[in-house]
Amino acid sequence: MPLAAALAFASRDVFGRVDMADFHHPLVIAALVPSAAFIFFSGLLLVGPGRFRFTLRPGAMRFLVPAGVAYTLSDLFTFLALGSGQVVVVAPALHSTPLFALFLSYLFLREQERLSKRIVIGVVVVLTGVALTVVDGAN
Repeated sequence: MPLAAALAFASRDVFGRVDMADFHHPLVIAALVPSAAFIFFSGLLLVGPGRFRFTLRPGAMRFLVPAGVAYTLSDLFTFLALGSGQVVVVAPALHSTPLFALFLSYLFLREQERLSKRIVIGVVVVLTGVALTVVDGAN
C-alpha cells in the first residue's frame, strides 16, 4: 500500500503540472482536485456500499475538521509550488513530509506510535536525499 500511495502522489504532482497549461492558475486546480476525489469516492460508495461503511465516534470531528483544512491547504500550496517550479525539483521538496510527520507524531501520537532511533535515522536519510535533489535542481 505505501508504494501505491507514493505512485498516486507522484502521479498527482505530474498531472497537476500538466493541468497548469489548461487552467493557468493553481487555485483552480487546487479546487478541482478535491472535487474530482469527491466524485471518485462517491462512486466507490455506490459500487460497494457494504465495504465502505463507517461510524464516527463521538469527538472525531475535532480531528477531522483540522485534517480537512490541512489537506485543502496542502493541495493549494502544492499546486502553487508546481505552478512556479519544475516537478522534478518541487515534488521532492513537497514530499519532505517525514520531518513534519516525525515531529507531529511525537507531539500527538506518543501513546500509539513509538519513535525509534532507526525511524529517526531513516527520516534523516530521506530528508538528505530531498535536500540534495532540491539543491541540485536549483542550479
